[in-house]
Amino acid sequence: MRRRLLTVLVGMALVTGAVAAPANAITGGQPDGTAHPYVGIVIAPDGGFCSGVLLAPRVFLTAGHCTYYFTESGARQVLVSFDPVVTETSTFYTARRWFTHPDYVDADWPYTQDFGVVILDEPVYLDTYGVLPELGLLDEIIPATGGTDQSFLDVGYGQTGVTTGGGPPQRYFPLERRQAEQMYAPGGEGGIGHGLTELFLFLQNVPSEQHGGACGGDSGSPIFLGDTNQLVALHTGGYRLGSTDAICGRLSSLNHRLDTAEALNWIYTILARYG
Repeated sequence: MRRRLLTVLVGMALVTGAVAAPANAITGGQPDGTAHPYVGIVIAPDGGFCSGVLLAPRVFLTAGHCTYYFTESGARQVLVSFDPVVTETSTFYTARRWFTHPDYVDADWPYTQDFGVVILDEPVYLDTYGVLPELGLLDEIIPATGGTDQSFLDVGYGQTGVTTGGGPPQRYFPLERRQAEQMYAPGGEGGIGHGLTELFLFLQNVPSEQHGGACGGDSGSPIFLGDTNQLVALHTGGYRLGSTDAICGRLSSLNHRLDTAEALNWIYTILARYG
């Protein structure tokens, strides 16, 4: 069922900026406009929200800690929108069913399979959708040692900054879909923060108009291979230079790889049933 209006509770959360975790954002970068119509936002009844990408008319991929949160908070329904700029009067699609990767362990985060899928109550038909990668795609793109000139695009919704003073930081609204061009962040073997590991793809955060970076989690936002609809990872977290969301210019962002057997086998099982 499509809805033009949010519930009073969610509407108040958007207006006041009282958004519960998980949340998401792109700092810097550019407005995405209609470039990625298959990238959307999913909002919980208490106002918590994440980004995600439509893989099929009803199958919306996001981070596992988002769907886990929806379940743990007792949500019976979430709302998904694909509008470039989301307000209380945007078009929302309802979803009453979602799944978290069976190997996701919240206590082990981020060293876990951080993938979730939301099943829309009714299909959203588009000309194109996000495309899952082939197994081991990133291993072919990024050498075992050194870096790569390949660019990646993080596309998601959320705050473009925060205001401080007179109380806790307040997030800017409405929520806009934005894109941030990022480059690979090479680093030490197995280190958290840089490099390509069995689980993670780390990208450099450069919060400028041209490039941009993630802020406040950007949970579930898809990472594309350059200017394509080819998925390689999901953004799942990062490391702030400041505290309480006041500074969003982190040095690198954490992304869970989609080109692994653990991710692909589970997602394709969901697609076989609901795609």
